Amino acid sequence: MRLKKLCMIRVHIVLMAVMILPAASAINAQINAEVSAASDQRWFGGPEDLEFAAKLWNSMSHAGLLENSYRKTGPRVGTHPHGALLESYKETISVNGAEGTVVIKFSYRGFGASYETISANRAKFLEDITVMFKREEGYDTENQNWFYAKYYGDGSLDATPNGVQLAGRIAKGKPKGCIACHRKAGDFLFAF
Repeated sequence: MRLKKLCMIRVHIVLMAVMILPAASAINAQINAEVSAASDQRWFGGPEDLEFAAKLWNSMSHAGLLENSYRKTGPRVGTHPHGALLESYKETISVNGAEGTVVIKFSYRGFGASYETISANRAKFLEDITVMFKREEGYDTENQNWFYAKYYGDGSLDATPNGVQLAGRIAKGKPKGCIACHRKAGDFLFAF
């Protein structure tokens, strides 16, 4: 009888372990994802980044840099991740009283997208607008103080799969992303 009880206790322990371990593993994965997202948010997508991104969009808009009439060079062949055809411009603007260089990249995609069709109807093929703005000294010295943002044509921000909006020091410290890619250019600019 005692042996039977011991066997039953062992069976219960095994069953509890089988039921608890997957739940513990799922909880651990969720915690790791939240920690990863929180560490990403330190660098981008926080309230200050979103506020600055809105001011940057307004400054570009007021300067006329988002208007079709401004884009006169026509699209050129692009590279991943920005799209098959691009238009890029570099200007100096003031954002919140601070003057800096802004680089604006209009990315075009879609069935029928060509130099001619994009030049005739940019809005139809516009996928997104990626922007780099040279912030004040000390913003992110190791990455030459560039602020990154990825907008849609209406000025709203794109986001990561876990919902973090793409504005600020995007993917800082990561092997892939805005900063890692642009760092390869030395001055962080490929086109200029």
